[in-house]
Amino acid sequence: MRRTILTAVAALLIQVPPVIAQQKSLTLSEVVNLGRQHNLRLQARARDVASLESTWRASRLLFNPSVGLETGRGESYDGTVERTVRGISLSQQMENPFTRRARIHMAENEWRAAEAARRNLALDITYDITEHFLRILLLEERVELARRSLESFEQAHQLISRRLELGEATELEALKLEVEVMRARTELSQIEVEERLVRQHLDTLVGNSLPEDFEPAPMEPFRPLTVPEEVLLEQALNSHPRVERAEYEIARARDHLRATRSSPIPGPELTGFLHDELDGRIQGIGIAFALPLWNMAGRETAAARTLAEGREYDLEALKLELISEISIRYSWLALTADTIELFEEGLLRQAEESLRIAETSYRAGEISLLAYLDARRTYFQILNDYQDALYAWYVNRAALERAVGEEIR
Repeated sequence: MRRTILTAVAALLIQVPPVIAQQKSLTLSEVVNLGRQHNLRLQARARDVASLESTWRASRLLFNPSVGLETGRGESYDGTVERTVRGISLSQQMENPFTRRARIHMAENEWRAAEAARRNLALDITYDITEHFLRILLLEERVELARRSLESFEQAHQLISRRLELGEATELEALKLEVEVMRARTELSQIEVEERLVRQHLDTLVGNSLPEDFEPAPMEPFRPLTVPEEVLLEQALNSHPRVERAEYEIARARDHLRATRSSPIPGPELTGFLHDELDGRIQGIGIAFALPLWNMAGRETAAARTLAEGREYDLEALKLELISEISIRYSWLALTADTIELFEEGLLRQAEESLRIAETSYRAGEISLLAYLDARRTYFQILNDYQDALYAWYVNRAALERAVGEEIR
């Protein structure tokens, strides 16, 4: 009989792997990659970037030429000659080379600024995904703690009920434990609801591409940050997408200023023509220039200059914001790391030992119910505080990476 059971279990285990293979335990990096591929906002910005790139490529083309066709009846002044006259001309508008160069550079810088903005949006989406991923891990820990707390209160309630039947406890003590059981059940339900909502929001961030049986894989073990703050500041100021975007905006504003300055001097218009006149054929080439008499673009130039100056101030303000953000996040990481080390170096072990002693003492009747409940609350509060510290550390690290503009290794 035992061999038959073992054979059946082995056959069942052989069939299990395909089912297990379908269960999706995804790491944070895998979920982030899903977000970068399927997030609708990122897809929209990618289309914008592609459109602006096409606009830049089109800006390098020459203006289309124009063709003129003429026909009619011609007659001499004395009326002795009458015939059909025809004409054809081909004109090509040439652009001022300084204006052309500035215009092309404007289109290129607008495209590159949009690409930098898209990469910055990817940083924001990555942070949001990371925060939700970590929140799910935290809530899963909270669910486990809440279940343990509920089971413990239910066991204590059963114990106090037996004591009440034996006359060793009061109805007030039983009522207090019953209230604690109801409170633990309510807390567990609230945490489970919050976890479902966070999962739904995370799925929205990744374009509803999460598998139905998605489970977040545990994070890497906690390690304090060792990269110097000065290195992170240098990385951010040199290569952050927001900085790159601001620099492209400055370049675009300067190109706009150059184009505005050169716009009063238009390019020539080249023309080739062929006309059949009354007394013969005329052919030749011509060139025409527009005279900048009525509009010298003085106001437009002043406005373009002011715009360029404003973009430079924007860049300086952005750098100050990044420096402040990195300094704040770096300080919070150091403070939270100290807190986590305090928990791991002894506080967690002490809390577990205190709860064990309290449970033993309460079952032996050496301490009161209130003292036991207080010991339990202290224990679970310490565990919650530890999980909160870990969550805060990882979230602050993600925020620091967003401020730096790249992953911190």
